[in-house]
Amino acid sequence: MRNLLFILFFIFGIQLACYSQCNICVKTDPVTGVITLNWYMSDFDGSDFLVTCMDNASSVQVDSQVVPYPGVLQWNQATIANANGLINSYTLKVVPVDNTQTPLSAGYTTSNILLEILPSADQGVAHLSWNADFGTNGSSGLYFVDRYYNASWKTLVAIWNILGTKDYKYNDTLSYPVCNLSTVRYRIRYYCGADPCESASNEAEGNFQSIYFPHAPIRDTVSFNSNGEPVLGWSPPAKANGIKAYRIIRRNPISGTWIDTVAELPSTQLGYTITNTRFYQKCGVNEYWLYSIDSCDRTSDRMSPSSLHTQTMQLTVSSIDPCDRSVNISWTPYINMRGILGGYKIYRQINNQAFTLINFNDPALLSYHDNPPLADGDSVTYYVRAESLDGTLTSTTCKITAHFSGFSGITDLFIQTATVENNQVVDVYAKFLPAGAANSVQLERASSAGGTYTVVATRQIAPKDSTTILVDQTADVNVPNYYRVKAYNSTCTTPIGISTNYARPIVTSLGSLGPKTQVNWSAYEEWPTGVGIYEVYRRMNNGNWQVIGSTHNLSYIDDNAFASTAQVCYMVIARKNNSGGAIIDNSSSNYACTVPENSIIIPSAFYPSSLVASNQKFMPILLDNGITDYRLQIYSKWGQLIYETGDPSEGWDGRSNSKLMPTEVYTYLIRFKSSSGQTVQKRGTVLLVE
Repeated sequence: MRNLLFILFFIFGIQLACYSQCNICVKTDPVTGVITLNWYMSDFDGSDFLVTCMDNASSVQVDSQVVPYPGVLQWNQATIANANGLINSYTLKVVPVDNTQTPLSAGYTTSNILLEILPSADQGVAHLSWNADFGTNGSSGLYFVDRYYNASWKTLVAIWNILGTKDYKYNDTLSYPVCNLSTVRYRIRYYCGADPCESASNEAEGNFQSIYFPHAPIRDTVSFNSNGEPVLGWSPPAKANGIKAYRIIRRNPISGTWIDTVAELPSTQLGYTITNTRFYQKCGVNEYWLYSIDSCDRTSDRMSPSSLHTQTMQLTVSSIDPCDRSVNISWTPYINMRGILGGYKIYRQINNQAFTLINFNDPALLSYHDNPPLADGDSVTYYVRAESLDGTLTSTTCKITAHFSGFSGITDLFIQTATVENNQVVDVYAKFLPAGAANSVQLERASSAGGTYTVVATRQIAPKDSTTILVDQTADVNVPNYYRVKAYNSTCTTPIGISTNYARPIVTSLGSLGPKTQVNWSAYEEWPTGVGIYEVYRRMNNGNWQVIGSTHNLSYIDDNAFASTAQVCYMVIARKNNSGGAIIDNSSSNYACTVPENSIIIPSAFYPSSLVASNQKFMPILLDNGITDYRLQIYSKWGQLIYETGDPSEGWDGRSNSKLMPTEVYTYLIRFKSSSGQTVQKRGTVLLVE
């Protein structure tokens, strides 16, 4: 008790002065009600003291006595006559006097502590009330509330004296050991740090019993250990007094009722591993409820929020898809996570490597589709961990392993080259490893690398082959085309491999620089090591191809001038840059040809208001009867498209949006494919005369 008082006074920062504050105290005999007064006044050494007692209820003085000086400075004492501290409160006053009983100072005024138990229909709570001691003495100290039961006093609480407070109250909620209706006594003690100055009240008693249930334990989580056994954890409730044990019960999976008592554990134990197979399904869904038992054999309310039941999570792992080696995993939800469920962390282990976190699912997502990098004979193991929002609580499933037994699939599939053949089709050369892994391949084409691909060719593969050629018979070789290759086997409907690169053959076009010809082309895509060199070829009037130059650029100027009646064609070949220096792959472009003047006649002017019908429209005259893909476009001097047609028999009447255009020079662009398959493009100007 001394140590407790010292700590309490130190915490509250109280520096007690026995002389100025704690120099008077009052005790009431618990049996007779006799009041004893003790005081100490060093300033009045040698003085007598006048002690008076006033009944607070009737304001009648019940005692007045002079206590003679004892001869030495010491604590003085007086027994108050005609006072019963069991039923009344009194005002007690000690005044130092001289030999004529003349007061030497105002003295000190105090009162006895009268404790009452207020009436209440609640037998589980004792409502205590008492008056403030040292009401005008300015004392600072502590009130101790004591309860007497089973032949011993026990201090329940210490309450700091707040100066000016007239009445104090304390409610004692009965628990163990007051299990049955019993007589319980209480007293109040007041201490302010000076011996023997401890005031004590009368003793009040009443009949009470414990009628309240203990608080439920604070549940942690339930997880599986490496043996697939459930492990539960919890913390004591905030008010754990009187709790003697914790009980775990299980919902019977057949009847659905809470009847199976798993274990009853001492209050010092805050965790339990369930090893009896009667009470759990290994790695399955197991529902448990944990509650407290007090020494009165009362149990905590199983429906209180802190005692909501919890359950283990069951993890399901599918067999591994033999085609794409994918795995589907799912799990049952974790319910009643204390606080808020933050989500589910998914961990994966391949063979004997370390577990790695592969995804963090939101609380509502209870499945995951995984594509682990597996080879034949590999194993993959998963577990899922539920985690509270603040990360302090977790629950883990069992670890489930799946084994992959199947073909290893394509380890490498790439396009060696894509090339235009004879200005008509595109040949795509593909290679895959290991040989024999695929029994068919599929060629797909798109207008851009990230665009929508469509199937343009398929081919069966011999059992030991690792290379193949696929031909796009429908390609327009004069526009950019992107290609990729997919591999299949007889087991899978989904591809077992997709080329790691795409291919785009070269597209060549021509421009004019006066009498010179500029050959332009798009870059070949994509060889991992890039293009080593571009070679430019030329032929005259369907003669033999001859190389006329090479460059790293994407254009070439042919300085030679040719007769306007000659057809000159150009082709570009890209050669792969090999890291070893040798060029082993190549890709040819389409043919880009000039148009002989005798194959098309283009007017230089026209007159929409002419009386001659042939002069009223601008209409090029084509001398090649086998042309296709014809397109005529007219542009203003500002570059705005004002007319367009795809019909060679139509011409421009000089109007745009039904309005006749003014006299001016306009630019035309004519494009078509000749009967020999050459793409022809002519650009020039025409004069419109109103």
